[in-house]
Amino acid sequence: MARPGEVGSGTLRFEEGTASAVEQLREKPATAIWGMRDPTLMAKYLLPLFQESFPDAPISCLTQASHYLYEDAPETIGLLIRQFIELTRAI
Repeated sequence: MARPGEVGSGTLRFEEGTASAVEQLREKPATAIWGMRDPTLMAKYLLPLFQESFPDAPISCLTQASHYLYEDAPETIGLLIRQFIELTRAI
């Protein structure tokens, strides 16, 4: 167990679904917008899990943003969400 101020072992995992459920999930549009300075939802642990679940999904890494993306980069977040909606509207 990590002590305060230490980084954990990075053993996070998503619940495993059936092959059918995983395939259906992968067919859904998805995107990730990540604050690279987030001390809670650390990209080095969680982005690989997202990429495994959605291998073709776009990922936007905001180098100057932390946990509260909407406060750190509201214009960028709005633009990325609008772009994602436009790209996936017909799906």
